[in-house]
Amino acid sequence: MSPTDRHLTEPPHGSVRAHVVAGEAALTLAVGDATCTVLPELAMVGVGLGLGEVVVVSPHRAISDLERGAHTLGIPLLYPWANRLGGDTVDLGGTTVDLTQSPMVSRDPAGLPMHGTMLGRRPFDVRSVETAPGSVLVRSGIDMTAHPALWSTFPYEHDLEVTHELSLVDELRAVALVVSVTVHATGDRPVPVSFGWHPYFHLPSERSAWRLQLPERQALVLDDRMLPTGDTEDLPAEDVTLGDRTYDDAYRLVGTAAELRTFTLTDDGTSVRVVPGEGYAFTQLYVPEAPDVVAIEPMVAAADALVSGAHPTVAPGERYRATFVVEVEDHR
Repeated sequence: MSPTDRHLTEPPHGSVRAHVVAGEAALTLAVGDATCTVLPELAMVGVGLGLGEVVVVSPHRAISDLERGAHTLGIPLLYPWANRLGGDTVDLGGTTVDLTQSPMVSRDPAGLPMHGTMLGRRPFDVRSVETAPGSVLVRSGIDMTAHPALWSTFPYEHDLEVTHELSLVDELRAVALVVSVTVHATGDRPVPVSFGWHPYFHLPSERSAWRLQLPERQALVLDDRMLPTGDTEDLPAEDVTLGDRTYDDAYRLVGTAAELRTFTLTDDGTSVRVVPGEGYAFTQLYVPEAPDVVAIEPMVAAADALVSGAHPTVAPGERYRATFVVEVEDHR
């Protein structure tokens, strides 16, 4: 992708601009006064999402950290697994993979493999741009068989495609970002599916004014390594003032209806609603003491799924699709 500043499409439909952000090739989708910025050379990580002056995704650390595998920034794809694994030796379809040999693997404070190998410089090809009144879509992808470093940690023939669609919400001052992932098994073996996303959101107000609205859900009981024990706890819907609360909790979603899947971060002027949809059965909620961000993380499977085997698979020639929606509303 050329790093020159140029429009790939033009209004009155949604538009896409190719430009540079912090030295990285970028695409900015725009519709009305809403924008979303992604970086194709860094695995299509999202580094911006806003509606007019209301910005709910922006870098809270240097974008250059992304190339070094940072996952606490923007909206990164965690692939081929989200969250942590219980060990460095993984049996993947009869192939034993030793993750200690890969410099691409990030680690949690206890040294466990964390958040896959897609973080860093993983160039995606922009395959198509589609526009319509009030919306714009960018489709991108990567052939995993063409990247030896990725193949060494996840030896399955498959194509990975990601779409970002930005559209205005009728009758509201709101915008929806729909992010979809499709895994196409192109070889003769089933492909395990265990990915997720790690979107970091913030609001324009002070953290003391933020509220979290959580749906009914099942909390996964975790051991001292933050891995699921297999036990769960039913939790009711909640509406809490965030204040100085922190979270690092894993949930199994309990239904398919939108109201049973919607997590909302809100204050008196702005709402961010995250809806893990088709293909996502779990969500991780992460709220650190600092910085003032909230991560609502759609996940296909629970932590350690590649080791435990508790994950979906894609049969040869078939596709697995997962979609989540972020809706931003300015209700000032």
